Amino acid sequence: MGYCLAESHGLETIAVRLGWMWRSGENLPANLPPERGEWFRLMWLSDRDFLQLMDCCLTVAIPQKFLIIKGMSNNTGMRWDLEPMRHLLGYEPQDNITRHTSPWPPTFARPEYDAKKSPRG
Repeated sequence: MGYCLAESHGLETIAVRLGWMWRSGENLPANLPPERGEWFRLMWLSDRDFLQLMDCCLTVAIPQKFLIIKGMSNNTGMRWDLEPMRHLLGYEPQDNITRHTSPWPPTFARPEYDAKKSPRG
């Protein structure tokens, strides 16, 4: 659907394939159910990184009309490459499921960007 909107209406569209976020209580590694294996844990996306990723998606000028990206924290041992998100969006995930120190409630430092270069100004 995002691709169709980008093509038919000229919209810049980013489809975000979100990793795993726990929604029964606080989204912290200690609260994740142990029966969920390594696959889910490696896809974990902290609340702080989620907020930063959404901010990046809403404020950056993208090089093409439609992008598909992955949304995960910087988890040690994960199978997915976050480099495209770093390069295209300026996304720098702060959290890692194996070294989690995220504050609650989540906060993040908004990445610096040049509003003159962004079509969203």
